Amino acid sequence: MISEDKKYRIRNILNYILNAYLGKSDNKIIKLGDKKEAHSIYNSFNKRSSKFLGIKRLTISVAILDMTKYRSFEDYRLTIRGKNSADYYKRRCEKKDYSFRLIDMNYYIDEIFDINTSLDERCGKSMSSAYVNKKTSYDNSNSIAFGVFKDDKLLAYTELSVYGELVKINRILGHGDFLNDNIMYFLLFNTLEQSFALKKDGVKYFMYDSFWGNPKGLVLFKKRFKFIPNKVKWELS
Repeated sequence: MISEDKKYRIRNILNYILNAYLGKSDNKIIKLGDKKEAHSIYNSFNKRSSKFLGIKRLTISVAILDMTKYRSFEDYRLTIRGKNSADYYKRRCEKKDYSFRLIDMNYYIDEIFDINTSLDERCGKSMSSAYVNKKTSYDNSNSIAFGVFKDDKLLAYTELSVYGELVKINRILGHGDFLNDNIMYFLLFNTLEQSFALKKDGVKYFMYDSFWGNPKGLVLFKKRFKFIPNKVKWELS
């Protein structure tokens, strides 16, 4: 028997496909630059899905925050305030003495592994080998990372890369024992604040993967931060 969560995910996927091809979703043309890394990510974004009719998965229902709509991060923050909002949950976490800062992931190999393996499943899926196999090092030549700490212990982290007009989340994860403290709201809120500073360098869009197959909780989390599904044409420039 198919679970209600799986039915929800399938309905969403079909809706995203339908809306994209009926012209009901937001449309973007996003330039990724012309560096070696941009060519690699361009090919990845345009890879056809073997599961869904050969559709290029990261061209439909891409979770995009259009930073050009806001004059500043403060302007943006005003749109995510209120009861049960992203700002509300971020402030609740802040009151519990969590802190946020730039990190080098290579200094936190053990803590990152603890976070990655703190839950057997995320969003109803088993953790992939990319997370459960402990790394000896991280390549940070084309990325930056931020972390959430309490009592100087890393409890959540995110890794980002910039490609032309786009800043993209590569990894974002929190320790399972502390998720109820809203550490993910605190993490993403502060990460977005840092990312808005990149607008001066030509960055326009923040990407949080896609809405494909997301469970209700993750869809709500993204929408509270004003991410919306976009049909995207990726370009090299």
